[in-house]
Amino acid sequence: MKKILIPTDLSENVSQTLSYLLPLVIAQNAEVHLVHAVDDPFVKEERKDFDDTGVEKYTTDILYKMRAEADADMEKFASLFRASLEQAGNPLPVYSTVENGLPDEIILTKAAAIQPQLIILGRHHHNRMDRLFFGSVTQSVMQKTHFPVLILPQQFVYAQPKEILYMSDMDDHDIISIGKLINLLQPFSINLHIVHFNINEIGTEEKLFALGEKIKNDHQEIPITYETVDGEILRVAWQQYIQKRGIDLIALTAHKHNGLQRLLNQDTAVDVLYHSNLPLMVMILESEPKM
Repeated sequence: MKKILIPTDLSENVSQTLSYLLPLVIAQNAEVHLVHAVDDPFVKEERKDFDDTGVEKYTTDILYKMRAEADADMEKFASLFRASLEQAGNPLPVYSTVENGLPDEIILTKAAAIQPQLIILGRHHHNRMDRLFFGSVTQSVMQKTHFPVLILPQQFVYAQPKEILYMSDMDDHDIISIGKLINLLQPFSINLHIVHFNINEIGTEEKLFALGEKIKNDHQEIPITYETVDGEILRVAWQQYIQKRGIDLIALTAHKHNGLQRLLNQDTAVDVLYHSNLPLMVMILESEPKM
């Protein structure tokens, strides 16, 4: 059975995403794995024993309270998810886990253990300085995982996706990624826009035409259009396109980098992550094949 991993911060609006998630879960016939991390604000490794002042007991009591509240909230969310699936006539398995630790590490460890077909993450708004110095859990998972990631912005009004933009690099990986994308969005009636944003390049039309025709032949069940969009600034080009076409979801393939290369490369996926209010589907590929 397929698996979908859904990390959650158990905030008040988590139930609002159910109408978006249920069709995906049901169409994939997937078991759901919910995970929540209780972050230790006192950094356990740096604590010292102050038995005479009671500091250690104080911090332990707070962590115990945080964990107990998280356990209770997770059980409510998991019960709501199970009830929604049963009401839809598809009582698929729903598992829930609460663990203490850093959220991105727990999510990545859980993903490695269950090997999901998809990770669904929420995205909170962060200011520029927060992103510069601390990044985000969503960005960290997206950059380190090997599994497809669907990112849902916090303030997004959830509706079934119809107009899908796939930002193409016009390489062989696009064929694989688009196939996965169409499979994951199978429950929805979608129109797929395959677009290459041409920033000071020459001869892109013929290459995109060949790619688009190949994909249309492989997926005749859905409407597919493809085009190149010229522009001088990539962000301006794709932002104007999504407004013009009424795009509901953005998808792209992110090539993983390692070490210093990750720090020096401005990844389009990260740029879209922080400058769009639409759901983002990221297909993750290694920059170089593993030996």
